[in-house]
Amino acid sequence: MYPSADVYSTSAAEGASGGFPLEPAFWPLRAHYNAALPYHAATVRVSAEPLHCAATARIHHRAGPLQSANCTLGVGENRVTVVVEAPGSPPAVYTLLLQRRPASFGEPPFNPARNYSVCALRQECEYQFSPGEPCGLQPEPPPWSALQRRALTLPACATGDAFGRWVVPCDACESRASCVWSEARWLPYGCVHRRLTLPQLRRCLHNKKKMVPWLVP
Repeated sequence: MYPSADVYSTSAAEGASGGFPLEPAFWPLRAHYNAALPYHAATVRVSAEPLHCAATARIHHRAGPLQSANCTLGVGENRVTVVVEAPGSPPAVYTLLLQRRPASFGEPPFNPARNYSVCALRQECEYQFSPGEPCGLQPEPPPWSALQRRALTLPACATGDAFGRWVVPCDACESRASCVWSEARWLPYGCVHRRLTLPQLRRCLHNKKKMVPWLVP
């Protein structure tokens, strides 16, 4: 994605997105914009090129990268700011709300009677953390319906870090678009994680200290 903030005069800007369209259409005095991105757009490049030679444009904040930066996107809303400064004028701040759609966006409806293949996923090929393991969707027997029945016979996992993989029903593992991602689940190889009801979860967490992770840019 290459939205540009081009300064005219001192503090206003004009711009466009070369990869994904901004909504609404760019207007120099409008500060907030949106863009919808597909799930596979995990990283985009945001750039800004000032028109005025004395102006500067930075990504994220006033001390951020000059003119361009690679931005990693989580699923859902991601906020990116472009700060344009020119001598003698207050900074102009433009906010881009980049909405990365979930993998399930636009997926085919799940049909319980369909003979889906089981596709296993340990890691994405673009973001491998274990080079010795396969990446991407890998076919795995048996069919989805049989896997679901077999999972009912497995014992409960004794720990929360049992070795496993994501499994998802697909018409063909070669086509991610044929998968029903809303049905994907983490499945250990020799056990299953017991699903807790809401009252059970409340009892489990009662008087426990909750650690909430925060991602700090």
